[in-house]
Amino acid sequence: MNLWSRDCKRQLQYFKAAVAIEEERVFDNQVMEAADLGLVSELQELWQLVSFWMKQPARLTTGEQQILKSVAHVMTKTELLKDDEGVETLPTGLVRGDHLALVKKSSLPDWRRSHPPKNILIPDKNILDDNTSTWRIPTHEVLLHPFTQQSRRLIKFGTWLDTPVVLKKTVSPQDKEVKAMAQRRIDLNHPNILKLYGVCDGYYVYEYAAHGTLSDFLNQQRVSSGGKSSKLVWQKLLEAAQGLQYLHERGLVHGNVTAKNLLVSNDGIVKLAGFGGSGTLQQRGTGDKRLADDVFAFGTCNIQLIDGHITPEKWGKIIPQQPQGFTSEQWRLVRHIRNPDPENRLPIGAVVHDIKRLVDEPSTSFKPPPSNRSLSVLFQDHLSTLRQSLLSDCTNKEYSYELEMYEQLLPRLSDIADQLVLEAPSCADESGRSRRHGYAPHSWLSIVSRFQLLVNELSGYVAMNRAVRLAIGRKNAQSVYELHRELDQLVSTTRLHKLVEAAARKYIHCQWEKQWYTLRRHQAQVLCQQMSDVPTILKEVEEDSSTSKSGWTRHVQGFWAVLEFERLRYPTEYTAEELDTIRHTALEIADTVLDSKSTLPKWFLPPYEVDLKVNKATLGRGAFGSVHRGTWLDSSVVIKRVLGPSSSRDGTTTPSDGEVIFKHEADIWSRLNHPHVIALYGACHVGEPFFVCEYATKGTRLMRGKTVVRHSI
Repeated sequence: MNLWSRDCKRQLQYFKAAVAIEEERVFDNQVMEAADLGLVSELQELWQLVSFWMKQPARLTTGEQQILKSVAHVMTKTELLKDDEGVETLPTGLVRGDHLALVKKSSLPDWRRSHPPKNILIPDKNILDDNTSTWRIPTHEVLLHPFTQQSRRLIKFGTWLDTPVVLKKTVSPQDKEVKAMAQRRIDLNHPNILKLYGVCDGYYVYEYAAHGTLSDFLNQQRVSSGGKSSKLVWQKLLEAAQGLQYLHERGLVHGNVTAKNLLVSNDGIVKLAGFGGSGTLQQRGTGDKRLADDVFAFGTCNIQLIDGHITPEKWGKIIPQQPQGFTSEQWRLVRHIRNPDPENRLPIGAVVHDIKRLVDEPSTSFKPPPSNRSLSVLFQDHLSTLRQSLLSDCTNKEYSYELEMYEQLLPRLSDIADQLVLEAPSCADESGRSRRHGYAPHSWLSIVSRFQLLVNELSGYVAMNRAVRLAIGRKNAQSVYELHRELDQLVSTTRLHKLVEAAARKYIHCQWEKQWYTLRRHQAQVLCQQMSDVPTILKEVEEDSSTSKSGWTRHVQGFWAVLEFERLRYPTEYTAEELDTIRHTALEIADTVLDSKSTLPKWFLPPYEVDLKVNKATLGRGAFGSVHRGTWLDSSVVIKRVLGPSSSRDGTTTPSDGEVIFKHEADIWSRLNHPHVIALYGACHVGEPFFVCEYATKGTRLMRGKTVVRHSI
């Protein structure tokens, strides 16, 4: 009983503080002051809340009723509220909890914090676009932590709607760069990117990384586990690399990849931070080396986090000796990431793959086969399978441009295999040369296996429409490029004489990048030329669609959406002429079939961007769809396939409002930008609709602290 009484008294104190009334006369003056400052909407909101609770006496204590009567007595005298009889229910959006105490404490706003600042961020409402509400946070929703209010530091701690956040001071509230950065940064939505929630009164409001820097997090884990965990370190480095890959895929340069900018969230996920001033990429092939600089800096972070005693400022571009804590294979990878020559540095996509291999395959000891003959047989078996697959595909002219790029890689694989066989007799001892030779076949086989997967997927291209072929062609070209880079890595890290000599002398090795770029431009030009004949495109779509007009329209909409996605998301992968062709085709399709004012939703994510293992990673099924584990840019996500009113289990479609409902839910969910809302990374409203959202790594324990969109998860 004593505890109950104490809690009631404490709740009354909270309630009194929330209403912010001391004496009726003082409160009267404060209300008048607020009215003079133009805070009419805030006063009306407060009155709505007060009037609601006044009509719920059974749910209030005696002390709370007395406070509300005093507030009501003052507010009913205000001219602005004289004719307002109050409300019977709480206004939409003002309830932030199911518990009565939480509602009474936190839903009554402290309107005195809402005074307009002298220099507001965006003074002219005419320049606000439709997306402003997604990143502009009202001043009264954010509170600075009491210990940091008087601090002159640019970074402070606070709360947003009672949730911990980090506040970073903007350079100038009037600066146009603030708005440009906020608009660009708010759209970066990835599991391994520190989230910007919005801008509030001269502050950027960022996600709070509860575990601090990755270095601190790893030290804590080492203390709690009683030693180092190499696998944990590389798992976290993989997450950081995936965040950097996401930026590079979108044509953005980080520019400040350091260990202090690798943070860890409350659920133990690495978040890449510190890129507020990131630049944008020009078209690939124009000599922009900033991507390679990001990769080099990431390699430096690897060394710092695994061996914290090394100071990178002392080495510059010089690669030091293998530090303690690295295996031979791990150090090979880091050396190649930090290659002084940007031209020979791995792209981030290849780095992600190699780190993933280190994490998935704990064994790092590779022994060479017993003889060069068995090694030759092993290589030739794999090469024979590849040649047979490519030969069977040569008869199909639909993707001849794709085969040219694939056939460029095959001679390099074959020649490197021959050189490794020649080197085998001289690598029979237990020297470092032998260990390097043992690593090389393993790396070669890994590259061949991924190349085989690309070749096997060629046969499925014929069934795809021209827009999807354009997109898949771009993805596969980048995959081939990364495989070439990994072959370069294999040659340089093994340091085997015959292999290095052949790579420096033979055209297929030293000129592959120039040849790849020529083939890529030819591929893109052919695919873009196929986009220019809109009547033929519409006829092909009609043949692939159902007989109903609605089915044909949805197929056209899907075609248009893919074109717009490629143009807007991957502009650096196409020349200006190619982008003009894509834009013209999309515009003509929109004018002919769709609404000429059609715009692609920011949340749109086509099916080829995600990897869904339907049968292996099903989390649940129901009457309205199924939920699966999947990957997006190599990061773990949850994919919900929706069986909406516009589709059925047999794949047929019927005219309905299902697509409108789906788009409405995706629009709402994508704007719910808050730490306690499961993040939506993207969605697809054409074809078979699906959502791609955050994966709760700690299961229901994490979900207790988060909420989800009703009917969407």
